Amino acid sequence: MQKTLKAVETIFINKHFSELVAARDRADSVDISGTTLGEGERIKLLAATGAESIDDLIGRAKVVRRLKRAALIQVHNLLYYCNRYGVMTCTVPAKFVIGQFNGEWGPSISFAGGPQILKRVGATSTYSSGGESLFDYSNCEEDPVDWLD
Repeated sequence: MQKTLKAVETIFINKHFSELVAARDRADSVDISGTTLGEGERIKLLAATGAESIDDLIGRAKVVRRLKRAALIQVHNLLYYCNRYGVMTCTVPAKFVIGQFNGEWGPSISFAGGPQILKRVGATSTYSSGGESLFDYSNCEEDPVDWLD
């Protein structure tokens, strides 16, 4: 992760620490034993965010910071780092801190509107050699957020 995006993510985690812990605990406490992978991920994401629906998450997502090949997108109360391949990962505080390992991945958004969010915010993709899609976030509009001031 680039230094500028890492600094913004650190600010977000520090300012929303208790809210992120609560979101992690809500996501971990839901029973997804009788669901498919995609259904379970959607249930966990909705539990973590407290959102009404996946469409609500897609509609309210906003770009906090962007570079050409990476971006930080806030989806409700979670902050997702989007890499050059369009993979969106969220970091929440870890349950058990062991040295430098003080964070863990939050709810996955791959099956819960992630591609739709990237399309809505203006990220474009092009095919590169080897069949990979590379995402470009240059056209995304940054939305001002109050927690960054």
